Amino acid sequence: MIRAIGFQNAKVHYSLGMLLLMISSVATAMQPMFVGQITEAFAGQKPVVVTTVLFLLAVFVVDALGTAGSKLVMGIASERFVFNVRNSVARRILHTNHRSFQSFDKGDLNNRVVEDIPAIQRPYFTTYPELLGAAIVALLCFIGMVFTSWTLALVLIAVLTAFGALLLIVLRSIRTAAETSRVAESAYSSRLYELLYNFVPVKSLGAENWVLRALNRRAESSRVNGVRLVGVSSLILPIINMATQVSLVGVLLLGGVQIGNEDLTPAALATFFLYLVYMISPLVTLGLSLGELREAAASHARLQVIYETLPEDETQPQYRFSSGGPGATFRSHNLAYRYQGGERVAIPDISIEGPGIYCLVGSNGAGKSTLFLLMNGLHVPTEGSLSWNGKRIHEGLSSDLRRFVYLMPQSRDVLSTTVRDNILMGAVIEDAEIFALAFRLGVSNFLEGLPDGLDTQIGHEGVELSGGQKQLLYVFHALLLRPPVILLDEFASNLDRDSKAAISDALTELATESLIIVITHDKELLTRFPRHITLG
Repeated sequence: MIRAIGFQNAKVHYSLGMLLLMISSVATAMQPMFVGQITEAFAGQKPVVVTTVLFLLAVFVVDALGTAGSKLVMGIASERFVFNVRNSVARRILHTNHRSFQSFDKGDLNNRVVEDIPAIQRPYFTTYPELLGAAIVALLCFIGMVFTSWTLALVLIAVLTAFGALLLIVLRSIRTAAETSRVAESAYSSRLYELLYNFVPVKSLGAENWVLRALNRRAESSRVNGVRLVGVSSLILPIINMATQVSLVGVLLLGGVQIGNEDLTPAALATFFLYLVYMISPLVTLGLSLGELREAAASHARLQVIYETLPEDETQPQYRFSSGGPGATFRSHNLAYRYQGGERVAIPDISIEGPGIYCLVGSNGAGKSTLFLLMNGLHVPTEGSLSWNGKRIHEGLSSDLRRFVYLMPQSRDVLSTTVRDNILMGAVIEDAEIFALAFRLGVSNFLEGLPDGLDTQIGHEGVELSGGQKQLLYVFHALLLRPPVILLDEFASNLDRDSKAAISDALTELATESLIIVITHDKELLTRFPRHITLG
């Protein structure tokens, strides 16, 4: 599945690259033959045929051009492969259901996308081509050896078979070590992600050293497993070197004996030896490439888990909630949701009629935020039922529900893009409407004071916004889109009194046509909006 996704629009370049590689490999394998012919001419004190020299020069050029061309088109195909898989994995993550998404650590997901995807492309665009090229060169050279001296070729097979069996044992260990190392690296990445996200509370609590010790433990685990992988992988080259060294010495000794017995000419031994020298590099490549395949298999397995564990949201049945007509109505009956950790949150039976504004109140842990996630369709009830406008919400609902029910969660941060993008989040609204809303809310100075207006970049490459300014951007989105239902979780916790009052006025006006539910502990808002729904 991952391979099919990656090779979309990359097959032509890949096929061309493999063809150029095969041409280059054949040219490489032909070189010992022409060199051998020239050597025999020198040994027999015969004139060197000019055609042979020209052919040798030609295969040198073909070898060089084929290698360069193959690297170029393979590189283009490789970048397309990574692009395709990254987009596919990102799409799967963003379009999966909330419950499945929560089964993954966010840092671990980040590690899989950033680290594992480049790792899985290497076999297709580096390892497999190297294996193919090495196999062609080794095979053709071996055929040349057989025609030169079949007895020396049989000895070579025996030596390579013995060391090949030893190499297989090492390769099995590499796969296991690679999987363990990937898990340890992911654990470190996850912890680092958490710490960076919570940088301010860590600093404010003076917990840097405690956090660093926890991070160091993950780093040490990653180091130990990395060393184990390196240790096992480091055995590949010595095994290959021993095989080639034994082969070289064996060929020289046995070849010398055959020359003494007049079963082999010195020129033939030189040709055989040259074939063997040309085989050494492919043999090294074969061994190292097999080790890389074992490591890449671990990354492939980690990515495959994403496709198996994160199903895409079903698109049937398609609920079409009308934004016109009478206000939205919500009903729940025996509603409950059980988190993956085992905690069960029970929601009392609720009936809400829109339009209007309600405050959702209750103690911590009463289920206020959980109810919002259920109402928005991000969570699906594990018990009971809920409905909008008489239509029951269950597994298989479409994203149309989330266009009908807008949710502004409490835990949200801005994206590292423009102010406009953070306000609109993909919606198509004219700048004039944004500035008109800012004027109504009395915050025009905020937008006009930005260095590049709505095009101002936010984040590490742009300006930093205060908590209140970020909340303004979130509320802007809801007030501009004017959806039938708006769920606001502590929307005013960082706003000053004037901004809070202005937004409350705007919500009151919007509540003549929309149903607005607010989670808040703010006494002013609780007084301003007297209709309350109590949980717990």
